[in-house]
Amino acid sequence: MTLNLLRHGRRRALRSGYGFTFAHAWSRKGHRLAFAVTNRFGQYRIYMYEADKSAAPQPLTPLRYGPVVEIAWSPNGRTLLFERTAG
Repeated sequence: MTLNLLRHGRRRALRSGYGFTFAHAWSRKGHRLAFAVTNRFGQYRIYMYEADKSAAPQPLTPLRYGPVVEIAWSPNGRTLLFERTAG
């Protein structure tokens, strides 16, 4: 799966390979993207990408077991909520 991000007319692609799962959610104002990537071993990590900055996505969690199936922002945009299956 590929997620294409457009910033200042330049495209940046986030890709996951074979055996990876990818869940994502944009913040309410659309300036932050939270996403969870689960590798083929069932380990996930959650990242945050700030669209208005040129920095690489920042990891928010260490590697843990149990694929993330859904991710969402809280109504106030300050907290990430996610659902994962037991690992």
